[in-house]
Amino acid sequence: MMSADSRWYTVRDGETLAAIAQRVGTPLDRLMQANPHLQGEPLPGQVIRIADNGVDMPCCLVLPPVHPGADYPSGVSLIQRITTPFGSTRTRVAILAYGLPHPASWGPFDQYEGFAQVPGVISWRFRLYPTPEPDAPTWAGRFDHITARLTPDTRVQVRLSQSTNQDLGPVLLENTLNNCI
Repeated sequence: MMSADSRWYTVRDGETLAAIAQRVGTPLDRLMQANPHLQGEPLPGQVIRIADNGVDMPCCLVLPPVHPGADYPSGVSLIQRITTPFGSTRTRVAILAYGLPHPASWGPFDQYEGFAQVPGVISWRFRLYPTPEPDAPTWAGRFDHITARLTPDTRVQVRLSQSTNQDLGPVLLENTLNNCI
């Protein structure tokens, strides 16, 4: 039986890990990774952990440059579940990108955007804002309204963009949630 927050499951009489994995829609290996304390099949009444949304949260993700040997630093992303003031649960993706030059140094771009995408399903984009350091600001932003299921292949990126026509430019930093720690 699943708890309300879908993170814990109480094992019923006769259930196996394979049956539980199928019931909750989680790969068996992922269920086993979330419960390293199990030394075989769980006992009836035992409470086991179900990975939230296919990705353990909260998690941190290093966003390295997409071009090996790039002369700009990397960034980080924090992915976490939040509760809105209205009581609903959402996923937040926050990004900090360090030491990137002004977007115009790359061409006809005037801002950086965070971009998160569940391949073939849905994507979100949000503006990154510079901090006040004059030499090499940190670009930061977040998006708090994700209700879709994030999967391990979800991509988190920092991209260039042009605000006047909403065109997205090339990806500079990127990683997937299967590398979350």
